[in-house]
Amino acid sequence: MKYKSEFQEQIDVLQFNDYELALRQRRMLGRASLEGIPIDIFVLSCPDYSSDRDKYTFSGGLGEGVPLLTKHHLIAIEPLIELCEKTDTKARVTVLVADIEAYNQALCDQYTGGSRDEYLKICRGSMKAIDDKFAHIYQSQGIDFCVSGFVDFFALDNEPEKFLTTRALYKEILYRAYSRPGTLRDKITNNIRSKVNGRYYASEYREDVLPDNDLLVDREITTMSEYLALGHLIDETSVQPIIVVHKGTNDHLFNERNQLLIPGDINTSKPAIPLLIRQKAVY
Repeated sequence: MKYKSEFQEQIDVLQFNDYELALRQRRMLGRASLEGIPIDIFVLSCPDYSSDRDKYTFSGGLGEGVPLLTKHHLIAIEPLIELCEKTDTKARVTVLVADIEAYNQALCDQYTGGSRDEYLKICRGSMKAIDDKFAHIYQSQGIDFCVSGFVDFFALDNEPEKFLTTRALYKEILYRAYSRPGTLRDKITNNIRSKVNGRYYASEYREDVLPDNDLLVDREITTMSEYLALGHLIDETSVQPIIVVHKGTNDHLFNERNQLLIPGDINTSKPAIPLLIRQKAVY
């Protein structure tokens, strides 16, 4: 009978309230713990859009406080943090705020009078609020903690905009696929239809006047490219990551690295990144 560590035994049954983590992915974390590999917890969050209780309303401005999703996600990982502390499993927590949305001109027009710099400045204020509220808590538990935006976190000395470059490569692949009839084209079309019907785009466009289809397609492909880029770069950055995210139409794209190869990729099978997914809707 193979030896199972205390972490392995408990991660299999650990409860995360409104979040789900697949059993096979729990066991990936268990094996990493047994081998002494740190667990890198990546908490992904929207900027500080206005919200009411547990849902974003997008009715107000862009704030500099702790975003709704950040609060939910950090509460959700408490059982995992406690288990790591209890079993002397090394862990790191990285909160990534989607300041990449500053590169969406429609959002800049709505929230900051068209200014990308102002949008990024507000996001940095939100990151500071997160750090001020939570860093000392995690550090007191022996957990490394940092907060960053997408572009800065993945920047390299010789590639300061690596996230944007990676996103562009995936965007090119998705556009080529969209140009041909098939499953991906149907998925993009269905995603747009569900978001229009659900008034999701009210955060970016006047509710009574949606832009033409080409702009909506570009918005959807850009979003999908960001999920792909995050999966790709987190995989490069960490030996054993886990991503904390809300349930949506694109969650699977974090782990599509084997199907959609970009220049420099080696055509080998890469392991899935565990996903701790919030099941309750936030929009």
